[in-house]
Amino acid sequence: MTALLYLGTIKLTALSLRDMPSSRAWEYATHKTIEGLPVLQLVGRDSDIYTLNVRVHPQIGVPATIIKQLEAAGDAGEVMVLQSGAGEQLGSYVLTGLERNRILSTNSGEVLIADLSLKLKEHRPVDFQIENTIAVEGDSAPADATPVEIDDTGDPADVPLSQIVRSA
Repeated sequence: MTALLYLGTIKLTALSLRDMPSSRAWEYATHKTIEGLPVLQLVGRDSDIYTLNVRVHPQIGVPATIIKQLEAAGDAGEVMVLQSGAGEQLGSYVLTGLERNRILSTNSGEVLIADLSLKLKEHRPVDFQIENTIAVEGDSAPADATPVEIDDTGDPADVPLSQIVRSA
């Protein structure tokens, strides 16, 4: 079952949304000791990485152009919203890798169909905090805002992207 997707403004066909494997990692600082093994200190969770298998073909656009758009977005470190063809936002991501799994082309070299694997890393605002389970970027609260206790028992990265609010 294929699905129409948009990564930013780039139109793609997902080979399967059910198969979008993800990986999670935790970061550790290493403190060397004079004798013995280094001491590790947990720094925190890293952003999740997703692998999205897509197909680019002439029905959605010029495949060579789509590949160039993906490469340009990766080169620029562009933050892009992944959304379904129906408009459902699936999160904000940066493109950290692009693999060409299979490319069919004409005898003259024109790309007809390309199967690609995109490595997407979830993106969070640089400066945000959790207020009543809503992540708010920056510290510019309105002057008449009532202070809210922050529940810092949870991991800020676990807040759904739909609840992240950017300050003006």
